[in-house]
Amino acid sequence: MDVMDNQHEERDHLKSLLTEQSMVVTFEKADGTSRIMKCTTNPSVVPWPDNPVEDVSVSKLEKTKDENHFVVWDLEKEGWRSFRWERVTGWNKETENG
Repeated sequence: MDVMDNQHEERDHLKSLLTEQSMVVTFEKADGTSRIMKCTTNPSVVPWPDNPVEDVSVSKLEKTKDENHFVVWDLEKEGWRSFRWERVTGWNKETENG
């Protein structure tokens, strides 16, 4: 397996985990600073009216899909945030104790 295949598998694994549970993701922001974010894409966690399952006004087919762009629900800021896969430096499952 080459490095690119492994990177794609890791990226897809993180996306899968985010749909199932809350995660703590560490990444480098565009300004170069590090950010640690508790986040998820699990629709059962995202409150209405921000829940993507509830929003039928935006068709998923209208957007160009960039597999390296993550759009997640920030559990602490209670809003949508995004980061790029290339800037991710680590991730863990969120624990009860933070």
